[in-house]
Amino acid sequence: MLELLLFWFIIAAILGIGEIMMAGTFFLAPFAAGATVAGFAALIGLGPWSFLVFIIVSVVAFLALRPLAKKLELESSPESRALGANRLAESNGTVIEMIPAGPGEAGMIQIGSETWRAESATGYAIAEGTVVSVTEVMGTRLKVQPTT
Repeated sequence: MLELLLFWFIIAAILGIGEIMMAGTFFLAPFAAGATVAGFAALIGLGPWSFLVFIIVSVVAFLALRPLAKKLELESSPESRALGANRLAESNGTVIEMIPAGPGEAGMIQIGSETWRAESATGYAIAEGTVVSVTEVMGTRLKVQPTT
């Protein structure tokens, strides 16, 4: 009985560490939970039935976590729009204060009702009134280039 208990807890630890190390969301966690519960089942004397407990708990946990995992995968997909300033990537705006040439030199652009500090992605000056597109978001500053 002690060997079976130790077996399940080692499996649970390996699966738990694997879940932490894996780049996915909640794939090994249900099996780690199943192994943990199976270990407790072995502890209370269910012995060989602990394997059945492992399967049942793993399947139930897997099915319970799938909606959350799918939601997290959708939110982190490249197709979904990011939050904060990152939502401005690939947006168009208008220069309202000339953007000087050179790295680190910034002017102002307007996107919708918001104004943002922007620098030229090409390294050339961009005149006031030019329509630009955002190529990169760097914190609170945008890199832009004239639209063609």
